[in-house]
This record gives sequence, structure tokens and C-alpha cells, in this order.
Amino acid sequence: MSFTPEGGEERVLGERRLVDSVNAAVLYHKPLDNITDLAHHFFGRCLEARVVPYVVTKKTVFKWQDEFWKIMKTVRPHLP
Repeated sequence: MSFTPEGGEERVLGERRLVDSVNAAVLYHKPLDNITDLAHHFFGRCLEARVVPYVVTKKTVFKWQDEFWKIMKTVRPHLP
């Protein structure tokens, strides 16, 4: 991940090596602007791959996560 401030130089914020085609990396600029789309995509891929979805966040770090979870819970599929 990198960030280039207006009029500034690029700053590398973090690096991760994605080792195969099933890995994904998510970066939030505006954390709540596309949660519904993210949830549909995430749960759809889990259903397609027949895997149990797990989302792990550290609630003590991000105050916006209460709203994140409200949105995710409205989208999650109802599995048998």
C-alpha cells in the first residue's frame, strides 16, 4: 500500500506478498462508503467456494466498526 499526498512524494505504508489467486487485500479510505458492495462480494465468493465466511477486526482500534458490523449483518446470507 502506498500513499501520495498532494504535491508530495509517495510513501509506502505497508507491503504484503499475495502468494496465490485466492488471497485478497482490502484498504479503506472511507471505511463506510462501500461496505454493502464489499459484503455482497465477500459473501458471494464464500458461497461460491463453499467456505465459512470469517471477518476479523479489532474493535478497539476503529470506532467506525460498529456501523461496519450493522451493514455487514444486513447483507450476510442466511445459510442453512
